[in-house]
Amino acid sequence: MFSMAKKSKSFKHEVCPRIRKKLEDMKKLQRHYDVIPGSNNIFEVRSEKYAYAVKIEEQSCTYGSWQLSGIPCRHAVAVFGFVNKDPEAYVSNWFKKDMFKKAYKYGITPLKRSIHWPKTDDIKPLPPQEKRMPGRPTVKRKGDTFEKEKKNKKVGFGRKQT
Repeated sequence: MFSMAKKSKSFKHEVCPRIRKKLEDMKKLQRHYDVIPGSNNIFEVRSEKYAYAVKIEEQSCTYGSWQLSGIPCRHAVAVFGFVNKDPEAYVSNWFKKDMFKKAYKYGITPLKRSIHWPKTDDIKPLPPQEKRMPGRPTVKRKGDTFEKEKKNKKVGFGRKQT
């Protein structure tokens, strides 16, 4: 917790570094998309096979990734490049520096060892009951009446002599 809180102080931008890296990689791929403006800030983004509708004000894309993750998808990043807007402004608050600092603001207080814990008269927990494993159980082969049973002698550590 301490190291993550310390790491958050080194963030230079508003968005966390990994999310920034994802957005930078998507910016490089935006040249593969054709952006066609529509009405009321609705854009159509086309690739070779597919076309998706991106609504900037609603922060949605028919691809669905933006709504699920909170990070603009590659189609939205292509639209932001077309209209000269910064995609980092449309990243969810969960991926911003302030939220990262809030998450790691509190440290974990150390506990005393178990010898310092108060003693109780409660019943000690029992181990779980053995469960029958799935599958056919193994059965020892029944030997014939004239066969001798071999006696195994232990030789060394963990070995048996047959």
